[in-house]
Amino acid sequence: MSDSYPQSRSTVPHRKRERMSRDKDLVRRVFDESWTVDVAFTGGNGEPRVLPMFHVRVGDRLYLHWSSGSRLGLTSEDGIRVSVSATLLDGLVLAKSWTNHSMNYRCAIAHGTARPVLDDDEAWDAMKALVDRVEPGRSDRTRGPSAKEWAEVRIFRLDLEEVAVKRRVGGVGDESADADVEVETGIMPVETVVSPLE
Repeated sequence: MSDSYPQSRSTVPHRKRERMSRDKDLVRRVFDESWTVDVAFTGGNGEPRVLPMFHVRVGDRLYLHWSSGSRLGLTSEDGIRVSVSATLLDGLVLAKSWTNHSMNYRCAIAHGTARPVLDDDEAWDAMKALVDRVEPGRSDRTRGPSAKEWAEVRIFRLDLEEVAVKRRVGGVGDESADADVEVETGIMPVETVVSPLE
């Protein structure tokens, strides 16, 4: 079994090829560490759209929680073509020149067709996984959805097939000509912290 996702037309890098990876563990970690994803699609009027969404990864599938009455929730059983991205900011790169300022980051992008989950058991398990992502075991300690609430939910899944990660790691790329510029440089770490309930 391969440790990398296959290359597709959608995952061929056009610049900074050394930053691209299709390593499965790296892709999965980015989706698992990110609390939200951005889902891009073309709306019914042909205009581009992007929505932030809560998600959970189970194996090589992303599950997305949508309202059944939303534009996406009304999508047919055939699904809708999407691009889904999750970005983690790891550090701000402070340099001596404007153009050498940068960010250390990890960004996973998946392409494919998001399809509504029609099997009730799979949809229920996905919803349970979404709740448990907030806090492990929380679905067992809270009330499940009523029939009315469940009718307002539509779970979609996206199989992770066309997917890759682009990332920047490392230090400051200052130019030798800027050696006399007197300013602090380096990496300012960035962390996302979830504080416990008070």
